[in-house]
Amino acid sequence: MKIRRPKKPLRSLVVGLALTVVALSVACGGPSAAPTVVVQASDYSFNIPASIEGGLTRISLTNVGQEPHHMQFMKLNDGVSQEQFQTVLDGVLEAIPTEGEAALFGLFQFVTVSGGPSVVNPGRTTDVVLDLEEGQYAFVCFLPSPDGVPHIAKGMVGKAEVTAAPETAFAQPKEDATVTLNDYAFTGVPATLSAGEATLKVVNAGQEPHEMVLARLDGVTSGQVAEMLMGPPPPEAPAGPPPFEFVGGSQALMPGDSGWVIVDLEPGEYGLICLIPSPPNDFTPHFALGMVNSITVK
Repeated sequence: MKIRRPKKPLRSLVVGLALTVVALSVACGGPSAAPTVVVQASDYSFNIPASIEGGLTRISLTNVGQEPHHMQFMKLNDGVSQEQFQTVLDGVLEAIPTEGEAALFGLFQFVTVSGGPSVVNPGRTTDVVLDLEEGQYAFVCFLPSPDGVPHIAKGMVGKAEVTAAPETAFAQPKEDATVTLNDYAFTGVPATLSAGEATLKVVNAGQEPHEMVLARLDGVTSGQVAEMLMGPPPPEAPAGPPPFEFVGGSQALMPGDSGWVIVDLEPGEYGLICLIPSPPNDFTPHFALGMVNSITVK
């Protein structure tokens, strides 16, 4: 009696079976990772979809411009349309030449800050994961150019509708550490992190909006970087490249809100800084009230 050999080699059958098991494990396993929305920041605009699905969403921001950029998410308050927001924004921009950056506070009667990717130098990418509520959103960059004019005044404003969250449950990122934003300090900051991709959960436990700007330091402290950022613009500022590099972080979150920051870190010293002014303290920047910290990446 002859024994027929299988048409496929036994190895092929084993590999095929293994792949089937893996596919079934994925299909029947826990929640998948949140979907990613890819955004480019240039000088001076955002390339972003007109519609974004709500719920847990990963925002991946790449700076393709020649200047540092960030992307502050702002949800339009209930009853405020994109047209009304544009009218308010036009008035704010008209006031900047006479009132300076203080004019920008006129926006916050009509919007609620909702996090977003923080400052990155040209050529860098940073990601955040946010739990986005349904509604109308504006996205802005408040950073100034070397001429002192804020990017928002140069047209760096994007708009999008966030639709209802899907029924699919997405998995929250697994954080390497949780950083708590207080009035006025960063707590829970790990002393060290391993080089490579790191995920930090950011929670605002304070009474004011807070942000977490991450900068790779070159022979300076976090406090010195903050003073440089808030100091006189060129030509009064020291010549040459700054002794730090922006690598991402979290834009302003409201009290009680949270999100995740995903960054690729090289070995070195890093500073955590909050630059937001404090209205109860005569608009003193939070860093000047003690909101700085540092991490060593090995």
